[in-house]
Amino acid sequence: MKKLTICLLVLAGATSAMAQDAPVNEYRGEPISDGLVLLKTAQDPLPTEQPQPFIGISENDPTIDFVLYPNPTSAVLNIRLDIVGEPVFANILDMTGRVVLSEVSLSSGINTIQVESLGSGTYICQLHTDETPLNLKRFIVK
Repeated sequence: MKKLTICLLVLAGATSAMAQDAPVNEYRGEPISDGLVLLKTAQDPLPTEQPQPFIGISENDPTIDFVLYPNPTSAVLNIRLDIVGEPVFANILDMTGRVVLSEVSLSSGINTIQVESLGSGTYICQLHTDETPLNLKRFIVK
């Protein structure tokens, strides 16, 4: 069974108050210099159960970095993609989440989307593969 020792460095004045209120053998103070005391707790066994997985974003998060320019734009939106291993598509959404341009196929390098038909406002460019959303960025049409 593994043991855990916790050490705490505190000022001597704070230590004496803590040590007086603590049960016997819970803290053991060792003076190490003027006004400093090293406190050690009793050794407690570590839990033997296996750690549970964390809830959150996976380290293998399938995002793709891309650049949108010019931003703001009036007619053409360029999307620069780094290397892509599988087919990537772009959807253009308005700020309510409604798809206004869909399934624009993209490749590595610079891709151009005509946005002159969109009214002026803020839009979202969302990249995805066949099944997985990858990343999104906002842009403005003047």
